[in-house]
Formats: sequence, structure tokens, C-alpha cells
Amino acid sequence: FPILIGRAYTPVIKFVLCGICIDLVFARLADGAKLLQLRPRQHQQRVSSATGKRPLPPTIAPREELKLDDADLIGLDEAGVRSLNGVRVAQYLLQLVPDVDAFRLTLRAVKEWAVVHGLYSNVLGFLGGVNWAILVAWVCVRNEDATASTLLRIFMRTFSKWKWPTPVLLGPVSYEAPPNVTPLPVWNPKANPRDRAHLMPIVTPCFPSMNSSYNVGQPQMRRLKQEFVLADQLIADIEKGEREWDELFVGKEFFRQHIHFIKVDIIATSEDGFRAWFGLCESRLRIFVAAMESDDLGTQCYPFAKCFRRIEEDDDDGEERHVASFFVALRFDEGVEDVDLKPNAEEFLYKINSWEGRQEGMDLMIDCLVQNELPSFVFDDVDVGNTDGVLLGDEDDMSISDLDDENDEERKDDDSDDLHLSPSKKRKPATCNTA
Repeated sequence: FPILIGRAYTPVIKFVLCGICIDLVFARLADGAKLLQLRPRQHQQRVSSATGKRPLPPTIAPREELKLDDADLIGLDEAGVRSLNGVRVAQYLLQLVPDVDAFRLTLRAVKEWAVVHGLYSNVLGFLGGVNWAILVAWVCVRNEDATASTLLRIFMRTFSKWKWPTPVLLGPVSYEAPPNVTPLPVWNPKANPRDRAHLMPIVTPCFPSMNSSYNVGQPQMRRLKQEFVLADQLIADIEKGEREWDELFVGKEFFRQHIHFIKVDIIATSEDGFRAWFGLCESRLRIFVAAMESDDLGTQCYPFAKCFRRIEEDDDDGEERHVASFFVALRFDEGVEDVDLKPNAEEFLYKINSWEGRQEGMDLMIDCLVQNELPSFVFDDVDVGNTDGVLLGDEDDMSISDLDDENDEERKDDDSDDLHLSPSKKRKPATCNTA
């Protein structure tokens, strides 16, 4: 079933068609004449008077894509411009790169690498499709005759050494609106303090130019920079004949590189309810990650932008429920002995719990784990976005249900449910219980 996300920054309808996830955006053009010219035309073949044979079925002319330009922005509001610019940027990139096939193959490899290493998600503060496409296009333009494998090597080498927040630009930024187009805000770090605070600016090439990666936070940038370096080193070993290309697309090492983890389970008892609940919780997770990143606490977060979705049975009533798990690794400054993350978790759960669309059966649980307590599915070589089977969760979780008003007094008198981490001890710390 399609889900309308009307309040999104760019209004979108999300749905799955033939197993392919699609985000459908909408824009109403002031002048529809160009669209009418692209209507499919049927060509009916006539009956031959000589042979008297019946005609073949009518043929349809190949569909032609509408070529967008600045004039198509006339009369659009800001949301409409954002919707249209997704297509405009894609068309611009395909016209810009010298070798479309090499660009596409390199982009596919980069996206696959980003997905398996938990780096592909704009909503979680990492990079999304347009971000990766602009980065790959930047490399392609400067290496016109390079093959896809060479472009991939140059890509990792370039961005492993990139001096952020130096912006990635495919051309000069135009601050003046095209003729008859409504003036709109343009990314301008010199004039706008908010733009100046962006960590990894990747700027769209079409008016109005925007930083497509404004969501990136410090924890996400840390992981991106580290993974660029590791990929660059791995490709160097591949060129020496010491490693294989397949190793670039294996992402299990993340869960072996850290000791402490936060696991966030998004749960719903119906599939329709899960879609809406998952979208709401996922959009807020980067706020929770940012809250746990603290110089005062001595904590550094390493979020993994991959959802482990599955169907499991409830331990109490055996009811089937849909679950999606996210993981955030935590590291600590030297000398930190104990960290209390309960206030961060409670604030996050309170914000989630206040959503007016929350229904019975929707829940969110937060748990502290150490490496040897991670569920086995994080190491499985499967399509984590569509994992089936029954995987039972852990008992010592902190649930959104714990924050209902009727439980306030009980929680005040119970000191056993503090969300603590003890970095110096490789054992499971105390957590918040659902009971």
C-alpha cells in the first residue's frame, strides 16, 4: 500500500512495485504544453488492399523523457521546486559525465559498498542516492577516459583525503533566480550561519543550489571518513594482488570492531502499522545518536545505517510482530568508567511517544549490548532489508511503553533500570526493563 508523506521536506508517496522501492514526488507545471507533446502516440497499420491481411496490433512510439530546464520552475512553490529538482539533477549529471556507462557502473559499486557498510541513508544522517551520485560525477568529470574500476579507486582515494567542510561543487553556484522564477534560498555559507555549520556539503548543481547532505552529523561523518580510508587501503591491496574485489563489498567487520552497542528495536503488530511507525522512528533516530555523542560524557557514537528487519514471535502471547533493529556502536574517552545514558533514552522515547499517530501494538525498545551478545543476524550474509524468519529478542530492554504516565511513580522508586554502560567491563551493563 502506498504511504503519503505529506509533511516531508519534499512531499513524497512511498510504495513498492514489483519488489522495487519507489519514492514518487509530484510537481505541477505552470505550462503543460511540453507534457502534451510527449503523450504516447499509437500508430495503426492499415489493411493492405492487395493482400487483404488483417493489420498488426497498433504500436506505441518509444516514450521520451521530459527534458527539464529553468523555465519549468516558473510558477512553482518551494516544495514544487524541490520535487522537480530531483529529476533535474539526475538529468544534469547524465549530461555532464563524459561516459555514462562508466558513471553508472561506478555509482552502482559505490552504492553497494555504502549499503553493506551501513553508510547509505540520508534520513539517518549519512549519504543518500543524490549525494553519492554527485560525488561519483565529480570524479568522472575529472577522469574522462578512466574505466569504472579506476574511477572507483580514484573515488575512494579522493574522498579519503578530502578536507571537509570544503564543499563538493560540480559548477559555480548561481545566487540569482532564472528569469520569471521566484527567488529562493540558495546554499551560501558566507551569508548564512546555518549553511556555514554544515559538516560535509555536497551541493546540487541546479537552481536553487542546496546542500544535499545537510543531515550529516559528527558521528556519521566520522564513520564515513574512516570507511573511505579503509576502502582506499583495501583497493590498494587489491591492485597489488593481495586482496580480492569481493572483500570491498563485505560489511560484517563493523560489528567486530566495537565492544559496546546500543540496539534500537522498532516494533509493530501489523504490517501497515509497522510502515508508518517505522518511518516516524527512523526519522528521529539521528537525533538520539546526536544526543548520545557527548564530550561531557566522553562518548563517541558510530551508527550503522542498515535496518535488520524480521518477523518474530512475542515471548508472552506468541503473537507475530514486525521488528526492525538499528545498531549504534559506542566508544569512550580514556579514563571513563561509567556512563548513564538513561536521560538521553528517556528524552528520545518521550518525543516518539508523543506522536499522535501511535496505535496499540506500536513499540520501541532500547537495549545495551556488548559484542558477544549481538544477535547472530548481524553477521549473516543476507539481504537485511527483507530478512524473514523468527529471531527472538533480548529481555533487558527499555520500551517506549515504560514512559506511559501510569508508570511514572513506579519508575521513580526503581533504581534497577538505569541505562548504564561500564566501558572498562566487557559484560552486559544494567538496562531498562520492560516489566
